[in-house]
Amino acid sequence: MAIVRPANAREVAACLRAARDEGVAIVAVGSGSRQHFGNPLDAPDCVELELARLTAHVDVDGDEGIATLDAGVKLGELTRRASGCAKTSVLDDLPAGRDAGRALAADPFGPDWTLGRRLKNEVLGVEIALTNGEVVTAGGRV
Repeated sequence: MAIVRPANAREVAACLRAARDEGVAIVAVGSGSRQHFGNPLDAPDCVELELARLTAHVDVDGDEGIATLDAGVKLGELTRRASGCAKTSVLDDLPAGRDAGRALAADPFGPDWTLGRRLKNEVLGVEIALTNGEVVTAGGRV
């Protein structure tokens, strides 16, 4: 098993493209706490895609109440930046050591997380790395 640690969206896309071209399964890995969710991997081997290096961009616009951040940014860092602007986040209730990408992928559930209070409802835009090597965006700041 190989492990790749890209530092930006372009590198993520390049890793995805290489895995696709070689016919190798690729699995995004955070802390591994939710790896048992979903369907089991049906592949003899895989590449682990660690996103912990995707932490370069974190910005909180206090006037707009909008945060822009990379997938690997720890929620504690987001909370610290938001509180500096007298703002809070729906992510404040989650463990500070969890990263934003993992929180969004796992979409928390429990007594405080109802169908009307989901992380996907808070996302205005995303940047996505595709398996063909492209990076695309959807949504935006509105």
